[in-house]
Amino acid sequence: MSGFKTSEPFSHQLLTIVTSLIIQIMLRSGGLALLAGFIQRATMSVQSITSSLRNRVIIGFSLGSILAGFTALADKLSPSVKPLWADYSHAAAQFPGLSYALNSLTAFIAGTILFYFVIKAIDQLTRGGTARLPLGILSCITFGILLKGATGIDHLASWLIVGIIYGLLLLVLYMLVLRFDRTLIPLTIGTSMAFQLMQQGIFNAYPGALLGSICAIILVILSALLWSKELETKR
Repeated sequence: MSGFKTSEPFSHQLLTIVTSLIIQIMLRSGGLALLAGFIQRATMSVQSITSSLRNRVIIGFSLGSILAGFTALADKLSPSVKPLWADYSHAAAQFPGLSYALNSLTAFIAGTILFYFVIKAIDQLTRGGTARLPLGILSCITFGILLKGATGIDHLASWLIVGIIYGLLLLVLYMLVLRFDRTLIPLTIGTSMAFQLMQQGIFNAYPGALLGSICAIILVILSALLWSKELETKR
């Protein structure tokens, strides 16, 4: 409300903000629901690598660690012009830790759905990695560039280079593992995201930040395990 103008009625400005927030939430949730529905209806023509939850956790944690490592490497290759700051966006909430944990869980769900959609799209384009491989490589690079662009563009050349690296990593993960077992996707994204949440916990920039990071990591990991297990039961 600090951005409200005194020249306009308070109720009018409040109604405008609330209405715009509701529309944004409905559009975002509706889009994710459509993607989730498409993924749910899409048939999977491949079998699971392993039926053991323990083995899936090990493989998923390994893939997520690789993804987190390449993300850190990409940040080094394209350093931001801005200094590295902690995330203060939840500091003004009534319960900052709870707000951060729930927001992280929402981000994990959205990220997993989008990543799952990308993998499924590549699977359709390449017929399970068995045909039209040049088209699959081009698609992976395109998705990688778009993924890097979503986090902000500071320099055009570094954006393209890092985007290509992301795309090649996506191609390797798909060809070697993910085209054979989609149940690893939630574990991969959850592990990668857990490393990012650890960073905010280490910063501990405001009261409740450390507790919020710990709760967020627990929620994300538990959700990834349950999601992976649910995907396994639907095979």
